[in-house]
Amino acid sequence: RKTHTMALLGVSPIPVLVVILAYLGFLLQQRPIVRYSHFSDYEFLWPPKGSLYRSRRVAADLVMKVVEAGPADSKDVILFLHGFPQTSSMWDGYIQHFARKGYRVLAPDLRGFNESIPSTKKVTRKLTMDLLAEDVKGLLKAYNLLGQKVTIVSHDWGSVAGWKFVRKYPHLTRAFVTMSVPHPSLYRAYNLANLPWSLRRVWYFFFMGALTPLALWKAERDDWAWLIWYFIYGS
Repeated sequence: RKTHTMALLGVSPIPVLVVILAYLGFLLQQRPIVRYSHFSDYEFLWPPKGSLYRSRRVAADLVMKVVEAGPADSKDVILFLHGFPQTSSMWDGYIQHFARKGYRVLAPDLRGFNESIPSTKKVTRKLTMDLLAEDVKGLLKAYNLLGQKVTIVSHDWGSVAGWKFVRKYPHLTRAFVTMSVPHPSLYRAYNLANLPWSLRRVWYFFFMGALTPLALWKAERDDWAWLIWYFIYGS
């Protein structure tokens, strides 16, 4: 006889569902206390001084926008992978710093961010970790870097792509720096061991994955202010 997972954990599913539904209702109704400015709401120097912002085809359906800085002939290459919902602009200071130190720096806008939009109007491919890793490999191929190792510095969503890439292509990786995302096996084990309380920290994964139309409507309604509000006051 099948037994509900929550029952095994000693937790009744009804109160948990009520809490989740109530929280979703709260998100739909709440208003941000302050107006959060988006990076495009004000002028700033982009791309950084001394760098270029170019288009590179990394896959059959994707031309990726990439910030290039530093000497093009340098054998020391650093690839910066941004998080969600940022773009390559989050690495502004790092790009300039390491370019001055003589490193060749590449900072792409990842698939689906800013102007790195797949060419197909209708999404026909699932956004998987394998696809993200292949985008990174395609980027290195576009710069003729598949014959050498690179250093990858990543944050959040970029770390998801980074972990998959370095595990799949260790021969292309000199070093890997990840911020806010631990090893996938450790992350998975921790969240499973702490169910159902760990759902509090990853509820928005399910919200945006299972309720995509509702999540898109909410994002367009207040420019992600609801998610920023949660990270500042609710996490």
